[in-house]
Parts: sequence; C-alpha cells; structure tokens
Amino acid sequence: MTTVKECTALIFVKRPELRDLVRQGLKAHSFTTESLHTITSPREFQKALQNSASALCVLDWQLGMEALTEVLSDIRQEGKIESHPVLLLSSFEDKGLPGFAREYLISKVLMGELSLDLIKKSLAQMAKLYFEINPIKDQLIAAGKAQRDGDAMQALSILESLHEQYPESLRLHTELAEALAHLNRWQEVRQCLEALLTPELQSPRVLQLYARSLLRLGDTAGAIQMMERAKFLNPNNMERLLELGSILIQDHQVAKAAQVYKEAAQLAPQSKEAKMGQAVSHILMDEVNEVLDMMRTPTLHRELGAVFNLAGVIAARSQQYELGLKLYNQALQYIEKQHELSARVYFNKGLAFFKFERPDEAIQMFDKAITLDPSLDQAATNRRVLMAQQHKGNGLHSGSKAIELENLDDSSPLHEVRDILQEDLEGGEESELDRIIGRGA
Repeated sequence: MTTVKECTALIFVKRPELRDLVRQGLKAHSFTTESLHTITSPREFQKALQNSASALCVLDWQLGMEALTEVLSDIRQEGKIESHPVLLLSSFEDKGLPGFAREYLISKVLMGELSLDLIKKSLAQMAKLYFEINPIKDQLIAAGKAQRDGDAMQALSILESLHEQYPESLRLHTELAEALAHLNRWQEVRQCLEALLTPELQSPRVLQLYARSLLRLGDTAGAIQMMERAKFLNPNNMERLLELGSILIQDHQVAKAAQVYKEAAQLAPQSKEAKMGQAVSHILMDEVNEVLDMMRTPTLHRELGAVFNLAGVIAARSQQYELGLKLYNQALQYIEKQHELSARVYFNKGLAFFKFERPDEAIQMFDKAITLDPSLDQAATNRRVLMAQQHKGNGLHSGSKAIELENLDDSSPLHEVRDILQEDLEGGEESELDRIIGRGA
C-alpha cells in the first residue's frame, strides 16, 4: 500500500456522512488526525491552501458551481503550473462533470454510489501518482515557480525542454502555449496549439487559449467559434462565460452576450461581473426596464450610474459615439450629486466628443470635469492640448499626425472589453464605483 508522508489533506465536503468516509480513507493511507483539515467555506479553504504547498484536496460536487469554481481557481492559481491533487466526489452521474474536471486538472472523479473501499482505492492511486518521485512534476513545479517570480523566460525555457522530451503530451503542449501567452507571443501560441485541434479534442482549456490567440491576431469570428466549442465541452466555467460575453459585445452580438452573461449569473448568482455584463448588454439593446428590474438594490442609483457609464464606454470604443453620449447622459442622471464620479463621466464624454470630431464640446466636457474634480489631471491635460490646437488653427490634426488625448487608464480599445467589466469588487462601495466609473472611452 502506498503511503503519503508529511502531507496534509483539505476536506471540503458538504455531506457529513461522506466527510466521515473520506477521513477514514485518508487515515488508511498514513494521514494523521492532525493532518486532516475539515473546511467549511471557500475563504477558509483559501487560507488553508496558503499554508500547505502540497495538500491533497477532496471536494464535493454538491458544494455548488460557484464554491467549486472559487476553490479550484485558488488551487490552480495563475502562473502555478503544477496543481494540487484533487479528488472530486459526486453521489450521482452528471454529464457536465467530466468536462469540468478536465478544465481544472482534477486528478480523480468518483460518481455514483460512494463506498469506503472505493474512496480508499482512489486515494491509493492518487498517492502513487502524485507523491512518488516524478522528474516531470518537479520540472513543472520549477516552471510554475519561475512564473510566480516573474521570470517568464525561465519558465518558457523549462517547458520547451520538457516539450522536446515528451512531444505527445497534451498537458505540456498546453503549458507551453500558456507560457508563450504570458509573453504576448500570440502567433506562436496559435502555432503551438493548431496541431491539437482535431475533431476529437476534448480539452476546453486548449480551445479557450486558442481562441485568445485568434482574438489577439484579429480573428474575432474564429475566436467566438472556439470559445463556443469549449463552452459546449464544459458549460460550467465561469471565466469562459464572462470572456465569451465580452467578445460577443465586441462583435456587436449583444443579444447573444446577454444570454451568455445570464448563464454566468445562473452559475454564480453573487457575481457582480456577470450582473454588470447582463445589465450593459440590455442597455446596449435599449432594454432599460430589464436593467431596472435586475438591479433593485439599496445602492440602485450608484450601480445604475456605473452600468450606463460602462455601456457608454463600450459604445464609444466601437465608434457609436451618439449612443455613447446618450448613455453618459443617463449615467449622470444617477450620480449628479457625486462630484468626483460625475467628473469622470464628463471626462469620458469629452473623449467621445473628441473622437466624434466635435472639439469645442470636448473642451466644455473637460472644463466640467475639472470644475467637479480639480485633481483630475488628465482632463486638464486634454483641455490644454485641444486649446493649443485651436489656437494654431489646425483643427483636430497637427500636420499628418492625429492628436492623442490622455485616458483614465491604459486599457487598449475594444478587444479588451472584459477589462472594463472585470473589476476587483472586494473593496468598499466607494472605491468600487470609482474604479468602474473611471473607465475611459
């Protein structure tokens, strides 16, 4: 019998009777009582994971999609190539579970009637796979550490060497493509993954990464096709739904985007990003009543101001300037008494007027932004640039070079729509809305 030495286990299982079976099975493989940690929430799981570099994780499908996605994302952090061993338990057959397991590199899935003998057998297989000396695993760990330390080139070098040794490995192919993506070498990402794109491919992760490369290379239609294929294999990936929604908005398929965000909200009802994506989609379809019904909260006016501003940014970035200006005006109706937030919407209006080749109105908007928030340096800079151009009598251009105005952030145009929608919403309400409103056109 294979034993597991000097290792802890994190048991996040909803059902008490199943949790007891898991504890018995782990003790049969040399885990001590002290090394077994029963977890009751995703936050507690995250803290426990930080204190254990090689914990074996046992999860319960009945925890629900939102909790599972959160903890599995923690297990496989960005830049962390070798994940923790995970056993996922389900007392019933679910056709979506295998695709979900492949997505998150889950080591073992048990479905159906669960017995102590079956759990013991599965744990023995996992022990043999993950805790015996494995040079490939060691090198994957080294590559992951290099990524976390910011040495992307070292991570790439390790993975290239491994790929040369094991050219048939789907896992190494994928990790190599991920490393290239970290370096924004998207043409190489595409070339790396193309050989894997057979009709039999069952890896949603490969398809999503390939879709990202197509998007970066300007093939939006191809990116959508690959994302939808990945979604078919695993419809329960929250990150992919949000990413697909943003690409559909970029491609002006707003009704489809609204449906995708709706699916994301059903998976994770507490997701503000899914809720914001739904609301923006409905606004872009001129379905304001849908948004009002959706966002009945104590902070209704503040959230609506943020949503209309986001919709305005997206419209302006897709060169729908009249619609963008209309949406900015609607945003201002909800936050008119909040000067700093209003200043940022006026700033966005200034950018839209400028791009609409209406510089006089752009200057007026920057003036209003400065009046409401004198610390908004970008507004003062943009006003100064436009005034100088008018003084020279050169209109919008100086020679053959177009004027460039400052923005409130450094996000690139349209194809980064998700950057607009995806905010760190852990902080307080004021900081959250300030960030969302602060997105520029």
